[in-house]
Amino acid sequence: MKNMMRRLCALTMTAVMAGSLVGCGGSGASANSAPAGGTESSSATGGKTADSGGDNIVKVGVIYPTSGNVAKIGQESLEAIKLAADIINNSYDDLNIPFAKEEGLPNLNGAKIELIISDSQGSPEVGLSEAERLITEEGVDVLLGAYHSSVTKTASNVAEKYGIPFINPDSTSVTLTDRGYEWFFRTTPNDSTFVEDTLKFMKDARDKNGKDIKTVSMIHEDSEWGAMLREQFQKQIGEYGFDVLEDISYSSSATNLSAEVMKLKAANADVLLCGSYTADTILLFKTMKEQGWAPKMLVGQRSGFTAPETVGTIGVENVEGIISTNLYAADLQESNPTIGKINTMFKEITGEDLTDAYCRSFVGLCTVAEAVNAAGSTEPEAIRDALINMDITNEGQLIVPWDGIKFDENGQNIRCNSILTQMFDGMFYTVYPEADAAKELAYPFSAWGNN
Repeated sequence: MKNMMRRLCALTMTAVMAGSLVGCGGSGASANSAPAGGTESSSATGGKTADSGGDNIVKVGVIYPTSGNVAKIGQESLEAIKLAADIINNSYDDLNIPFAKEEGLPNLNGAKIELIISDSQGSPEVGLSEAERLITEEGVDVLLGAYHSSVTKTASNVAEKYGIPFINPDSTSVTLTDRGYEWFFRTTPNDSTFVEDTLKFMKDARDKNGKDIKTVSMIHEDSEWGAMLREQFQKQIGEYGFDVLEDISYSSSATNLSAEVMKLKAANADVLLCGSYTADTILLFKTMKEQGWAPKMLVGQRSGFTAPETVGTIGVENVEGIISTNLYAADLQESNPTIGKINTMFKEITGEDLTDAYCRSFVGLCTVAEAVNAAGSTEPEAIRDALINMDITNEGQLIVPWDGIKFDENGQNIRCNSILTQMFDGMFYTVYPEADAAKELAYPFSAWGNN
């Protein structure tokens, strides 16, 4: 591990933190440091091929929220991306990860990944201006990001304008792949898939396992992600025979949810379906505990539910039994040893276990590397063609429980899926699909430490 840490310290990257927008816009100053071999990078319309000579670098612009109310998730998603870059750029013979056993991208003369990192601050306006700066001033070959669906929406608008591939590992709003864009590619499942998997899980718990689940309440934050997630639940839930008692939307910047929780408590539904980021998940849980109410089943959609900060703030005993859609679970390490190895490396760097967000970010950069290597070039059109033709089967090299990566005509990965997980002793374990379950569903929810 000392050698791995030395490599991480030596890993060449550029950290560019976005400045505050003033008036119509603004951008942060950049401080560049390139890997050994030079500083030249391809321009937005240039590009390098395996035979072009010059500096052997692939410039990846990375947009994530490293400040704001999901700063911790943003920062540690970046650590996952840096780890993926280190594995690609150097040699790790014992890892079943693309390009781990060699240094750099073989079809581009061992080209190394250079990360140029920008802080979106969780703001769609900042995301837009930073995407433009990364393309026009930094000359990035590819954009990767941007966690928030609202930021991804504006940043990918810019990428589409300039004809630069945009790889999205983690934003789930269905509308992102409904725009007819040619340069946008999403590796993660969208909210239609996550919602369908959630409702199937609830139906099976009721119909096959005899759980007393008849009524549902919903509460979602109102940004692009929360609003579109809520819309998907409204669209699909009627098929499954649940009665919806409350359907609440609240400001994504809310500092008080007392009135909302009072409504939920009065309705007293069997299941509460949530779409919340970290700060508002913590606020929601605290308010529910203060008012002495909890449903029989508490189900989230990743984000604040799977964020380590939530467990650390609320306490393990108070989140025992919460459920979330997920792309990571402790038990997945048993069926895929590569996940365990990457988790060990990630934890040594951050002190945290992997989460779905960190796994998706890691896989996002691996997807960039696969596309650029297949293209044998940093020409935007060549990378785009490689993404269109990408056909990856998961043989243990992806640290997510997907069948693989293959994009449809809208840029959506059609080989991805989710699992439902429940928290036991501070760790999420698979409870659905039942064929893959590591633990039996605990029902009802153990309300706020009252076991």
